[in-house]
Amino acid sequence: MKAVRTLAIGVAALLAIAVIAAVAASIFIDPNRYKPDVVRMVKEKTGRTLTIDGKIGLTFLPHIGVSAEKLALSGPGGKGTFASVGEAKLAVALLPLIAGKVVVDRIELSELDVALVRHKDGTTNFDDLAGGESKATAAAKAAPGAPAQPLALDIGGVKLRRGAVSWHDEADGRTLRLVGLDATTGRIAEGAHGKLEIATGIEGAKPDLKLDVKGKGEYRVRLAKRAFALEDFDLKVAGDTPGTKGLVATVSGAVELDPESELVDIAKLSVAATTRDGLDFRANVPKLRLAPSGATGEPASAEIRLARPERTVNAKIALSPLAAKGKQVRFDRLGIDADVKQGGADLAVRVASPVSIDFDARTADIPSLAGELVATGPQFAQKSVKGSVRGGARLGWGKPSSANADFAATLEDSNLKAKIAIANLDDPAIQFDVTADRLDVDRYLPPQLAAKPPASAGAAGTAGATAPAGAAPAARDTPIDLSVLKGLKASGNVRIGALAVRRIKAQNVNVGVRAAGGRLDLAPLNATLYQGTLSGAASVNANTNQFMVREQLTGVAVGPLLRDAAGFDRIEGRGNVSVDVSATGATVDALKKTLGGVARFQLHDGAIRGINLGEIVKTAGALLGSKSSLEGQGRAGDQTEFAELSGSFSIRDGVAHNSDLAGRSPLLKIAGRGTVDVGAGRIDYLVLATPVGAIPIGGGRQLTALQGVSVPVRIAGPLESPDYSVDAAALAVESAKTGVRLTIEKSLTAPGAAPLIEDVLRGLRGKK
Repeated sequence: MKAVRTLAIGVAALLAIAVIAAVAASIFIDPNRYKPDVVRMVKEKTGRTLTIDGKIGLTFLPHIGVSAEKLALSGPGGKGTFASVGEAKLAVALLPLIAGKVVVDRIELSELDVALVRHKDGTTNFDDLAGGESKATAAAKAAPGAPAQPLALDIGGVKLRRGAVSWHDEADGRTLRLVGLDATTGRIAEGAHGKLEIATGIEGAKPDLKLDVKGKGEYRVRLAKRAFALEDFDLKVAGDTPGTKGLVATVSGAVELDPESELVDIAKLSVAATTRDGLDFRANVPKLRLAPSGATGEPASAEIRLARPERTVNAKIALSPLAAKGKQVRFDRLGIDADVKQGGADLAVRVASPVSIDFDARTADIPSLAGELVATGPQFAQKSVKGSVRGGARLGWGKPSSANADFAATLEDSNLKAKIAIANLDDPAIQFDVTADRLDVDRYLPPQLAAKPPASAGAAGTAGATAPAGAAPAARDTPIDLSVLKGLKASGNVRIGALAVRRIKAQNVNVGVRAAGGRLDLAPLNATLYQGTLSGAASVNANTNQFMVREQLTGVAVGPLLRDAAGFDRIEGRGNVSVDVSATGATVDALKKTLGGVARFQLHDGAIRGINLGEIVKTAGALLGSKSSLEGQGRAGDQTEFAELSGSFSIRDGVAHNSDLAGRSPLLKIAGRGTVDVGAGRIDYLVLATPVGAIPIGGGRQLTALQGVSVPVRIAGPLESPDYSVDAAALAVESAKTGVRLTIEKSLTAPGAAPLIEDVLRGLRGKK
């Protein structure tokens, strides 16, 4: 007992001496005197400038502690500010330090702000801080002899309040920032087991995002192996991301990472996410273990549900257990079953394929994709559509990233092949080549679109007319959205053996496609159709909403073409048509009203339906000498045949102007001038029909009074059913003028007329 008492007295004395020494040190030692030394040491070691604008404080009992206020560390070369701290505190246990062991009781940082930057040349503003160990340290480690015993790290806990960390990439302008960062940890030491809590906001630009993140869990660390594990962690994310508003996501489970052993172990990983606009995503990975010796795991699954007024989606994804060798991973089957409902249509998709991932090569392969689709609904002309696909694809996420696919598909009775390559997924540039033996697009369009189109815009009535009571309201103008073109970069070719779209039929279709800078160019645009050929180009400019078409139709049967393309059954014939037009507008009606350019046609052996100029001329002959007018409307069986018909149109603001119509038939010579309002679907045209000889009028009689007389026929009204009229007074004047002209011509060509003409001309010159 005496020995114990003596020992207790000795320990108390030592503690008293330590307390007295600590008190004396706190009184007589001013740590602020060492600021210049600390700044100089940082400058020598890093080349950076450390500023300490606040006070430095020391404590000695029960721990050795240091605190500092308003610290800032410059960027490389002393430029700018790399990091700053409002207040920093560090406390170290004294007795373990004497034994060569560092036991940090706590580390506290308030208002930490770190700015990380990657420059355009790929370097960062922290490369000099993240380098390897110094040459002296490496040499000391390599020197023979007894190895130095490293200080053991033991931190009781870390606490961070109101921190911020930012990342800025000067190459692409992307910015990511953690704001309001609060974090606390338990003990950090070899084999330590502790708890972690973190809360922060995440703000970004390019892309724009704003999220709140909160998480907690337990951890284990093995500092010597740089390994750690998270157990029973629970992470919650809420906010907005590009294309997603009102995101709420949770992640829970357990993860272990051991870089030295190349081990990844995931257990009971669960991910759930919902958005304000109806997205619900859930995924589960029960077990996944990756190691150099192999891999084990259980099947993983995911479900996606999207419920929106215009569309609902239900999809299930199933992933088989993996097989691994080194850093190569293979799943025997990735299956996707999806059902989509939109606008009364149902689309069912079933696809599956093995998947191989090579982490060294940074590639993922889908070598044998196989799938089927079935679409049903009133939107399809055939009520249902069936198809299948076979092929493969590869994704590379290295630098640069890429993707490519090569597949064959069947769609009803159509066989298609496609090759697609995408370079740089961050800013994708697409190359493609698509071929099809036949494609009937009308089978996949709504019945009203695949059906025969209306005869003309004027079918609904004349421009400016008032709809009768009880009539259906006028159809809304159709908007045109070209926004998808503004970010599209693509080039390729499309070749189709036989194509049907909107009832137009074509063969040997060859289209070159190029999209860049918000502009889509189709060149060449070639095909054989309606016994002739089509060649030319077209373009769409999304920046200005401008459409341009430059086409040449050669040897085409225009009757069947116009009937199929526009439901226009007013002209027959075969020949050449050239079009060079453009229009600008955000709606279909706006395009019609801004249509401009030129069009030319040269036809032969045809007919103009809806009007019979021969009959009109016969009837007009009976009106000579009267003051009445001839008026009427074309009938379905009426037509005017022609051997040749040519002319051109100058189109401005949706109105086509013509002044050079020329044609001939066995009975008539035809000329004309006038306008066609494409937007309003109306015509205002004057045709001059001139009989080239006597016109049979029945009973062996012939009409000779109008021979050589240009009969003026005014055609006006809706394109589908225009009215015609002949002004008898104007016809009488034209007949008289023609009669005088013919009399003079006959007199001048009579025998003996030449000397008389010579005398008249001599008199006009003032000569005898």
